Amino acid sequence: MDIFHIAISNLRRKPVRTAAIFLGIAALTGMLVALSLMYRAVNNSIELGGARLGADAMVVPRMWEDETRGILLSGGPTEFYMDAGIEEKIMSAEGVEATAAQLFVVSAPLSCCTVSDTMLVGFDPRRDFTISPWLKRKVGKKLSDGEVIVGRNILAEPGGRLKFYGHEFLIAGKLEPTGMKYIDSSVFIPMQGVRAMISDSPEKALKTLKVNESEISAVLLKLKGDANPEEVALKIEYALPEVKVVLSSEVLRSARENLNVPLKGIVTAVAIQWAVSIFLIGVLYSLSVSERQREVGILRATGAKARDIIRLFLYEILMVSGAGGIAGIVCAVVFVMTFENLLRVAFNVPFLIPPPHEVAGIALLAFFLAIVSGLLATFYPIMKASRKSPHYAMRVEG
Repeated sequence: MDIFHIAISNLRRKPVRTAAIFLGIAALTGMLVALSLMYRAVNNSIELGGARLGADAMVVPRMWEDETRGILLSGGPTEFYMDAGIEEKIMSAEGVEATAAQLFVVSAPLSCCTVSDTMLVGFDPRRDFTISPWLKRKVGKKLSDGEVIVGRNILAEPGGRLKFYGHEFLIAGKLEPTGMKYIDSSVFIPMQGVRAMISDSPEKALKTLKVNESEISAVLLKLKGDANPEEVALKIEYALPEVKVVLSSEVLRSARENLNVPLKGIVTAVAIQWAVSIFLIGVLYSLSVSERQREVGILRATGAKARDIIRLFLYEILMVSGAGGIAGIVCAVVFVMTFENLLRVAFNVPFLIPPPHEVAGIALLAFFLAIVSGLLATFYPIMKASRKSPHYAMRVEG
């Protein structure tokens, strides 16, 4: 007696029942995988982006605080300026170990710029502690004024050239993806290179950049190990009322909260759906088993033992649950990867798909849950059917 082929035949004979169980398991598995991937994508991005940012805080003009948070999270190109002398004042603040000035310029949608609407971030290699450490590991040399480092989303490779406001730059390196658009979608240029670009723009570009030599956009701070970030921020803002200190830890925590709030509601809904689906699949399978009493009786009468009946139903539910689990996993992975940018914008969070080994781990766990869910839903009806005698089973339908 080939129990396996009987199970396959039974699944084909009841396509509606098979499809209902398949879709139920697929939906549960898909939602679980999608939620897990989204959670890991945000956390991976926050961890990598925070480490790559390398700064404990960013000092910006007071009126540009909200835009700065938006730059770090969603990376929208923005430019604003303040007096460069502020950096010297901040350097003497208690708790500050190092400062690094940055200058923001947005590329124009004109022929003088290879890439439009992109953040051009000028930094001082002498003081920088965010981009320079990466240069030492990846590029192996000091960056010249005519070279740039590009984020992963910039469609150009090392060795290529980019032109901004008529000024040409050589791409010396490309950053690894972090999921934070401020890093992934920006072009990092030594400060002297940016100043030269600004100076030459009246002659070389279709748009003249009006940025004074005495202006910068932000000052990144590295704090001493024993410093309290909140206290340092309050002291700087008290001494310099025209600025605002944006703490990296607060921005990253806000990013997590932006996702956690809707995720909690989704997780609750998924848990309820899981319980309801298990119940409905169990009821559906109980009805199916009741309809098949005569089949069970014939199998028992022809020599099948109770364990053979259990194997028959187990084969059926394992095949349907396994197929549903695989379908749900594939759909969820494709969905998250396809709509990665849309999810980033919808939740306003940094977003980086986990590495393959993490995705594989999530998929395996979800597949295991799919199998367990199918077994839990059908355990009682399967055991009930296997315990009935051939005489009773055939009498019920006969």
